[in-house]
Amino acid sequence: MLNLLVLFLLLGSHAIAAPTITLIARANLEDGYRLPPGSFIDNTSPAINDKGSVAFKVLSFLDGKSGVVIVPAGEESKLVHASESELYLTDVSLTSHDEVYFSEFSETGPMGIYRFHQDQLKKIFSVDDLFDFSAVGMPVANSGGFCFKSTRGSDARANREILCTGTTGGELKKIFGEGQPVKNGERASYIFTPGFNGKGEFAAKMRLGSRGEFAEERPDVVALVNKTGVHVLVSDINADSASKFTRFNNSVSLNNHGEVALVATTMDNKSCLLLASEASAKVKVCDGEFGIKVIEYFAPQLNDRGSLAFRAFDMYGKRQIYLFKKGDVTPQKLVGEDDLITTDVGETRITFREGFPGLSGNLGLNGLDQIVFHAILGESGAGIFVVQD
Repeated sequence: MLNLLVLFLLLGSHAIAAPTITLIARANLEDGYRLPPGSFIDNTSPAINDKGSVAFKVLSFLDGKSGVVIVPAGEESKLVHASESELYLTDVSLTSHDEVYFSEFSETGPMGIYRFHQDQLKKIFSVDDLFDFSAVGMPVANSGGFCFKSTRGSDARANREILCTGTTGGELKKIFGEGQPVKNGERASYIFTPGFNGKGEFAAKMRLGSRGEFAEERPDVVALVNKTGVHVLVSDINADSASKFTRFNNSVSLNNHGEVALVATTMDNKSCLLLASEASAKVKVCDGEFGIKVIEYFAPQLNDRGSLAFRAFDMYGKRQIYLFKKGDVTPQKLVGEDDLITTDVGETRITFREGFPGLSGNLGLNGLDQIVFHAILGESGAGIFVVQD
């Protein structure tokens, strides 16, 4: 009997073991870790690959420049690119081969698309190549090159398109664009922020209607676009009277199995995390369940294992990072605001202050269920961390 009790306690102890949290980099005015003093991390959404390499956007207090940094697994940080002070950078995407992709832009339009690989930075498309575009989103690599959302023209004449090309550039191939049919003859009047996978496929929330019909009461769907066509996975009440959802958040994520993670709002105004495919759309969790008060607006992150990482406020109003592994019924809470966290200057707390995000930007999730995130650390500045259960 005693042996059974000891075994039970050991198993219980293992089940509630604390996640491992690793500091990748820290930025501060007077000091830093893997970043020079005077660095500043502002609302960045870092990326992580299966090797554990991490890439992210950083700012400089000293000259106002934006930069991109990669920290290869087991190595020191490398500055990939530093922009001019009047230019801005998108967040970055990162491949399994430590290739970093990002776009640079000014207040008037895109200035270039870049690829960093094997310590070489190449401007794949210059400002002249992108002359027709008023905006270019973050490029995301796939097995044959990379894809991104673009906007041709401006104002009422703007047309959003999904474009793909080879690893080193070349012809830009239009995969899908506004004005193309989506559901029952209805066309896309607006394409929101897409999620891409490694096959060059994408999923996105799409508003249906004629050009310029952007009003909130217009029908919305979340659709997957692949080689076989456009596949509507879930519709709101305006697109399908039998739907349980009144609206969808503006961004989604997509894995290589055609599964899409998104957040939808129900008739009783609750946010719910959904995992959708051509076969089904399953609700994983809603506001008010499992100690979650409100699911945050950021897109949930999904990997090929079927694991889902997302942010939400707990019942105390603190932002938390949660993980659903495939088959889990209950999400695991990993780390959040007001938690003690170990850095190069000792233990400090993730900032918890009403109206101020202690967890900032979106999460990154790799294929091994490692999650990279950006946390504000009070007087210690801000850090990029990786958490794994």
